[in-house]
Amino acid sequence: RLHALAGRCGEHVSFLHNDTVEIFVEGNGGGRYAVLVYGSTLWSHIPHDQTVEGVKPERATECVEFKMMDFRRVYVAGDSAVSMPRLLEARDVNAWHAAALKGLLAPTGGSA
Repeated sequence: RLHALAGRCGEHVSFLHNDTVEIFVEGNGGGRYAVLVYGSTLWSHIPHDQTVEGVKPERATECVEFKMMDFRRVYVAGDSAVSMPRLLEARDVNAWHAAALKGLLAPTGGSA
């Protein structure tokens, strides 16, 4: 939806989700320079020992999924085309982090 919305806003609006856009800027000396801009949410990485899967059962209430409201309020698409949306999990956040980092560290930025 956001890509479609950005498309309706004209050429000066770009929706960047782990991607880049090249912007040309006029320099002081009259030259034109290309600036590559990488846009990403850059989600945090959650260490395994701070997740429901990695913490000892007696310390489950100390894990990230119990402490942050996001894990009780945010839904993501199901794991298959026919499954229902499910609550956000640390593995989702870590996957988003890995994708964002991959794009950021790519030689030209953006989708690797």
